[in-house]
Amino acid sequence: MGGWEAWHQFVRQGELKKVRVQEYYLGPNMPLRVSDGDYEKLMAEMLADMVSVGAVALHGKHKLEDFEFKMEDREAAYGMVLRLRSSPEQFGKILNPAYYLSPGVMMGSTYVSSYLKRFQEVMRDSTHRIFKDR
Repeated sequence: MGGWEAWHQFVRQGELKKVRVQEYYLGPNMPLRVSDGDYEKLMAEMLADMVSVGAVALHGKHKLEDFEFKMEDREAAYGMVLRLRSSPEQFGKILNPAYYLSPGVMMGSTYVSSYLKRFQEVMRDSTHRIFKDR
């Protein structure tokens, strides 16, 4: 089992379907205005969960510590990037969590599934810009 099934099992078994994403990853006392750094943390922890449950496989011999998220443009639909720490000029664009993971979005939502799909695409495609010349 992997991919969608693994993630949905994680959400179901943890009874997380109706838990807000921001509350789960940032805690119950999250600020009214989430900072770029908070979104970067949220995305890193979400990716870590997706990897740990087998929903996303990291590319090649990479480890989670090799990657970082960076909010590039809070106003753009793909305003966040996932990049290699060792080569920040190589990145994959990620949906902007400021838009798609607003305070009311739940762990079982289709928005979270959209991130899972994008992470899978970026990690699976060895020709993706994040892995260029690797």
